[in-house]
Amino acid sequence: MVFCLPSEVEKTVFVVLFSGDQAKAEILRICASFGASYYPVPEDMVKQRQIVREIL
Repeated sequence: MVFCLPSEVEKTVFVVLFSGDQAKAEILRICASFGASYYPVPEDMVKQRQIVREIL
């Protein structure tokens, strides 16, 4: 039996901006319930671009 995987994987990306530890805890809980990955965004623009390349 042979399984063929598609060469491309469809991904859905959403961005959540929040402030505070309580909001962060709630967002992380929601991400976990959907099986979503969490990527913190650094202040440095070069590091932000690097993260975007890794995600896509």
